[in-house]
Amino acid sequence: MLFRSESLRSDRVSAYKLLWKKTSLLPLWPRATDVTYERLSDFRRDLRDWYFNDGGWLFSTEARQAYEALQNLLEEVIMGEVTADGQIKPDQYDAIRNKCSALRTELTNDLQSRKRAMFV
Repeated sequence: MLFRSESLRSDRVSAYKLLWKKTSLLPLWPRATDVTYERLSDFRRDLRDWYFNDGGWLFSTEARQAYEALQNLLEEVIMGEVTADGQIKPDQYDAIRNKCSALRTELTNDLQSRKRAMFV
């Protein structure tokens, strides 16, 4: 699939860079050890602000669905049972990290940035 507009691709690259960086809160390697429910709440608001101010309108249907799945999981975790020390549970970390990864995959699909032909 070719981009209908190089302008769309350019806009996506700029906006998606910001979103990609925001999802670094929960890396696979090395795992972050300071992720609290409070930080997740801030993360959720940051994502919302990005969506309305920077790039939500640029999403493909699949990227928007991945974004929504992440936001829904964040709400579920934040509104659920909180640990005494405020740190999220390992299974919550993994679940949220996986949703962040799925969103990043859709961003790369939107940009076609992992297709070999793009660099030929």
